[in-house]
Amino acid sequence: MDLTLQIDTDYSLQEASEVVRSALEHEKHLAKYKVQRYATICDEFEDRYDLISTELIKKIEAGEFLDDDRFFKKRA
Repeated sequence: MDLTLQIDTDYSLQEASEVVRSALEHEKHLAKYKVQRYATICDEFEDRYDLISTELIKKIEAGEFLDDDRFFKKRA
């Protein structure tokens, strides 16, 4: 993918490119970590309640867990 930036600073194109590349690389690693962390949370939840996510979604959509405090926090 090509990207063109207009940089109006005293920094060289090389310096600006390195900063942008570094920032994007950091965000990529952070996103991968978050995906992995949320997958772990889902796996732990599935193990705890003996449900796979697709089954849980179907049951929630069918209204089966509306009164179940394990899945929904009540707000006053």
